[in-house]
Amino acid sequence: MKIFLALASAPTSIGTLNQIEYPFVLNSFAYKQAMDKLTYVPADLTLDSGAFTAWNSGKSVDVVEYADWCISWQTKRPNLRAVNLDVIPGEAGRTSTAIERKQGMEASIKNADYLRSRGINIEEVFHQDEPFEFLDLLVNRLPKGDVLCISPRNDVHKAKKLVWLNQVLAHLVKTVGKDNLPKMHGLAVTSKDLMLAFPFYSVDSSTYSNPARFGATFDHDGKGITTKDFLGVNVRSGQDGAMRMMMVQSVDYYKKMQGLATTTWKRRGIVWED
Repeated sequence: MKIFLALASAPTSIGTLNQIEYPFVLNSFAYKQAMDKLTYVPADLTLDSGAFTAWNSGKSVDVVEYADWCISWQTKRPNLRAVNLDVIPGEAGRTSTAIERKQGMEASIKNADYLRSRGINIEEVFHQDEPFEFLDLLVNRLPKGDVLCISPRNDVHKAKKLVWLNQVLAHLVKTVGKDNLPKMHGLAVTSKDLMLAFPFYSVDSSTYSNPARFGATFDHDGKGITTKDFLGVNVRSGQDGAMRMMMVQSVDYYKKMQGLATTTWKRRGIVWED
């Protein structure tokens, strides 16, 4: 499993990645200037449309502008992948209606077809609450060896995400078989419980930057803890060195989780290959 770190707006987060040269990076169109601030070339780069950020704020993303941005990076990184400009149904905190889901799925397919017509390697997205018939369609549309994104709802408790992921996995095992599961990327998924419950090929998150964004980090067991409780002092006020140290500690935790998830799923008979 690969854990991608999503570039965040906090300057300290970019400085931390430059310091450790982390290999797996995801950059959102919502923070497109962030990539220009990296001083190294990530080994594996994925671009994201920023659809969730826009949806969460009631805005929209222009598919042509997104395509142009992807192509500008693809000329530099031929193996680059980009998440589709998926149309997320409903609103934050409210389950979408059947009509909204139908409209969203149709619009998502249209955007994916357009982006692929521009020569971009697109990862389409299956959202929680969408029907499994749509998952079947996305699997059938998936070019061999490419990645399909799985997107749990960010506005529901982890327990509901786990139930849904178990249902998705059961459906895929029934329809394509355990030995033919597609490569799948978990959007905004770095919870230990979720990574061990579903055979993700890769996942992403920006929570490594939480020390600067929210004054929070992980303890040595992966549980949430405030930076003040972790260090004994409040490090949110201009102490860049201490903040970077906290972020590096968070990244070290993710590296351990990569190894744990990979080993766990290998024992269960599922191995990801590049």
